[in-house]
Amino acid sequence: MSIEVAEHLMKQYDFLTKKDFWDCHGTPIIKHYALLQVALTNKISFGNPEVLDIDLKNRICCIGILVKMGDKEEYDIGEACPQNCTNAYTTAMAIKRAKDRAIIKILGLYGKVYSDADVVTDKDGNKAFAEEMQVWEGSSDEQIAKAMAEVKNLKKATKVDLKSKVLTNEK
Repeated sequence: MSIEVAEHLMKQYDFLTKKDFWDCHGTPIIKHYALLQVALTNKISFGNPEVLDIDLKNRICCIGILVKMGDKEEYDIGEACPQNCTNAYTTAMAIKRAKDRAIIKILGLYGKVYSDADVVTDKDGNKAFAEEMQVWEGSSDEQIAKAMAEVKNLKKATKVDLKSKVLTNEK
């Protein structure tokens, strides 16, 4: 684990301990509850979760959330589906991922630390980041076609360009 990042955060926030962090393939992971304590300490406020896509029958959910800290704002997305979420509560996991990612981003820690909400343990006990989980099946061409169709459908449903929204932090 990049011990320097965890040590820096423990010095900055005296309530954090080594138990609030763990290692995933050399990347520091902070526990969700610890990240919420950091958010509370920094007076980070959360907007209402925005449902970008939801299919309860198939346990698929994509949530956007805006966070504010002083005059700074960040928007991020959390997603969950059976392929990247082992619990039955994909909507709750999508919200948790969106909040944690937005907190990490507004604190300037993006790429330096990840939330435990973004780590998935498979049936064999192996850990991987949710974004690295194999979600699509089929050839690369089929994967690209499916992904493009999903984005097209999501844009129609939400009338939002998600990439533009995330990159420009629009609400």
